[in-house]
Amino acid sequence: MATSNQFGSATDAVGQAGAVDLLIGIAGPVDDSQLRTRASEALSGLIAAGGLRIGVAFPVASAAEAADAVAESLSGLQFFGYPLSPSATPSLPWLAAPPAYREIARLAGKTGARACLILGQDLAAVEEVESLARPIVEGQALLSVPSYPIGKYEGLLNSGILYPFFRALYGRQIRHPFAVDFGIAGSMISQLATDAHRGPSSSILCPAIDGAVSGVQITQTYSAIRHVHHDDVDLSTVLTALVGAIFEDAEKNAAFWQRMRGSQPTLVFGSPAAVNDGDGVDVRPLIESFNLGSRNLQEVWGLVLPPVTLLELKRLSRLPLEQFRMHDLVWAKIVYDFALAHRLRSIGRNHLLGALTPLYLGWVASYVAEVQAGDATEAEQRVERLAIAFEEAKPYFVSRWRWPDRFNP
Repeated sequence: MATSNQFGSATDAVGQAGAVDLLIGIAGPVDDSQLRTRASEALSGLIAAGGLRIGVAFPVASAAEAADAVAESLSGLQFFGYPLSPSATPSLPWLAAPPAYREIARLAGKTGARACLILGQDLAAVEEVESLARPIVEGQALLSVPSYPIGKYEGLLNSGILYPFFRALYGRQIRHPFAVDFGIAGSMISQLATDAHRGPSSSILCPAIDGAVSGVQITQTYSAIRHVHHDDVDLSTVLTALVGAIFEDAEKNAAFWQRMRGSQPTLVFGSPAAVNDGDGVDVRPLIESFNLGSRNLQEVWGLVLPPVTLLELKRLSRLPLEQFRMHDLVWAKIVYDFALAHRLRSIGRNHLLGALTPLYLGWVASYVAEVQAGDATEAEQRVERLAIAFEEAKPYFVSRWRWPDRFNP
């Protein structure tokens, strides 16, 4: 991967520009003119009301273009280009590459920003800048993350794995730990650049994990942000990237989370946005994928899962469609066992996470069958029960992590 050092640092582009109170970094390719128009419209009221000096940083192809990008849009609002190689692309199109984090962090330091917001490249969060920035600017938190509006059939990888796994390990009830958008205080900006350098090999960073491990105050804000869906990205690719990243962080932070017990609520601002319950989901192809995996992946699953879990999966594969239910503790232990196998490299990591995909689809089928008669509120309560099950199963994970051979045949 080419780095931005080929083009020079983003700080070279600041030149004669003045200091800012808040720097908003767009963490991926964006249309320059659209950004200027939307940012000027969305931020003019915030500048007028609060007197904030705001900078907006966006990627360009070279240091020369970055220098040309500095411009004054309106009083208190400046635009900065930061150099980012076209080859510096993340494994998933909606996430930022570490070089983008590094350049935004350097630019924030150069401008003396008291706070920095990282926003997704689809600009869906531009209108939510004030709500995300407020906890940081007012000194209520060092890290601010959104709580996205999701229907009962949306964001299920987050609901089924990322959120409950993060909550159980790190003790913070943060609904979207891998949020695309987040705010960070000036005192943590240098840490953002450092984390981007030493991030997991998957090149996906999770500031919520670093914030939890550092013990800083983190807040959530209910938002109306709805990011662009990428239906063209294969599920196994998404699962491998995101779950692989959180598993790698678990290995890096093992000394911390083994001492953590239970979880604490996180301060939440605002009110939940209304969501559409969405159309129904046909569980038949999901269960068929699970059953296909049960037939073809027994050898792989046998390297990862203890006999009692394998027996339960075999029982599930024989159930009629309408009776298919995967118990929360079974699912939690499956995720924990795969996290352990990821650490031990029992098999190749991509192969391992690919073998988790049909199991995840089995969980989705079970979840859909349970929530289809209720609304989004009831579905959220169902996710909370799953998160509690992950917490209850954590001693199992700690034991397996410390003594990985104890439960093996």
